[in-house]
Amino acid sequence: YDYDQVAVVLARLAETHEAQRDDVGGAIGCWNRLLEVRDDDLHALAELDRLYESEERWVEQVKMIQRRAELADDEGVQLVLLHRAASTLDEKVGDPEGAIAEFRNVLALADADAPALDALERLYEATKMWPELGQTLSRKLELATEQPERRRLRFAAADVYDGRLSDVYEAIANLSAQLDEAPDDDEALAYLQRLYEREAMWAELIEVLDQRIELSSDVVTQAELCFRLAQVLEDHLADAEAAIRRYADVLSRVADHGGARAALDRLTMNEDTLWSASEVLLSVYAREHAYDGLCTLYERQLGSDQGDHEVRLEVYRELATIHENNREDLDAAFLVWARALADAPERPEIRGQLERLAGQQGAWSKLASVFEERLEGTADGDLEFIYADELGRIYDQNLDDLAQAADKYRQALRVAEDEATALKKLASVCLRSESWTELAEVLERQSQVAEDESMQAEFLFQLADVREQKLSESPAAVEALREVLERQPGHGGARSALWRLLGNDGLRSDIIVVLEPLFEDEDNYEQLAELLVHKLSITDDRFERAGLYARVAQLAEVELGDPLKALDAA
Repeated sequence: YDYDQVAVVLARLAETHEAQRDDVGGAIGCWNRLLEVRDDDLHALAELDRLYESEERWVEQVKMIQRRAELADDEGVQLVLLHRAASTLDEKVGDPEGAIAEFRNVLALADADAPALDALERLYEATKMWPELGQTLSRKLELATEQPERRRLRFAAADVYDGRLSDVYEAIANLSAQLDEAPDDDEALAYLQRLYEREAMWAELIEVLDQRIELSSDVVTQAELCFRLAQVLEDHLADAEAAIRRYADVLSRVADHGGARAALDRLTMNEDTLWSASEVLLSVYAREHAYDGLCTLYERQLGSDQGDHEVRLEVYRELATIHENNREDLDAAFLVWARALADAPERPEIRGQLERLAGQQGAWSKLASVFEERLEGTADGDLEFIYADELGRIYDQNLDDLAQAADKYRQALRVAEDEATALKKLASVCLRSESWTELAEVLERQSQVAEDESMQAEFLFQLADVREQKLSESPAAVEALREVLERQPGHGGARSALWRLLGNDGLRSDIIVVLEPLFEDEDNYEQLAELLVHKLSITDDRFERAGLYARVAQLAEVELGDPLKALDAA
């Protein structure tokens, strides 16, 4: 089967039908039969394109044009054919969807084809294909070279995205791009302001208002715009700190702006904004020497649990200074410093201020009460020591209350046992008040605190004396003397005291335990022999007694050269 020959025959038949018989229908039939044999025959497609157009058979013509475009090797030819197909579908067939598809094919070959983009803009709007219209406007905007055309496209795109697609962000993007190019475009600013207000896009609204402030040359207008900005920040963005800065901006332009002052005063009543808002008003009141206003704000600041530690201390200082110097009210100043101490009990300068005022007023009982509160309220060992020690000094030196002084020094020592100075103070109080039991405890603790063994021995020797002479606690006195000799074996006073106490039957055994090894180590045979004789008086076991007699005899004969004494022992 010869397809080429068949095609030649069908072509001649088609030409004959058209030229000789004026039978366009027959010619069309032959050309279509030829395409059935060879569907890529360009001549047949061209003839059918022409004949369908002459017969106004637009749908069939479009198919021929589309097939020709598919087979065309030249891109320019393809573009011409696709434009023809799109225009025919749009203008002749009344098929906007088909026309749109063909114009899209044009853009697939040449994405910057202006006639196709223009046609698509029109068709998309006519068919209400809003997303596609938005994309087309964006593409045209990319290609536009003239500012007026770019402006038209941006506003058109904003209308589509906002009004048709409910995509306010894309609308805003187009208007923002216009402002990037023309920052003083009033229409664009007004459009954006309307969108931001409607969409509650408060942060963006602030930017627009800021631009308006920059464009305005009138101070009062600027102040009102700043005030509106502050309101938006406070009411809608919950950014009170930024609002405060804007209110301050208002006052920097119009110092007596009632709205800004009232807003700042209200914000000082809020825990979160108290400090920053009051700082703005404090500067205003300071310039006006408005001490009542200053005191009110300082009290609000101090009533807050927030605020930097050092800043709060400075507030206390300022408030106390106003009471002392401007109002001459020392009691109020004292109370302010007392509150400062509650906030910062570790600060010595605050205690110093309180002591200064107490000294001026002779108000030592009041100072003691303040320190008592701080002592009771602290869980810090260092602070407990400081306040207990300070109170001990006040009760001792200023209030002549030795019992209270001793109690406070004792409390100080419970949290700082190595504090030799406090022990010395307590010992002095106990001695003057004849509190012997307490003095014994203090002496014992002094012996524990002292680093030098000779000092330890001295405190223990004093302890032994108090226990024996004041407390009638001879066993405890012997124990203290034993500790003295542990630290200082040659301590004469301790040795004499123990030797004296050997006459006490109840103490003899404990004393022998202390002295016997000392005498052995020192080869003090004479006192050792006498000590062993004392030991016989408390030894009942006959074997132990025999051993003691033998030891005494051996010491007397060998070490002391006293045969008679040895004979007595034997």
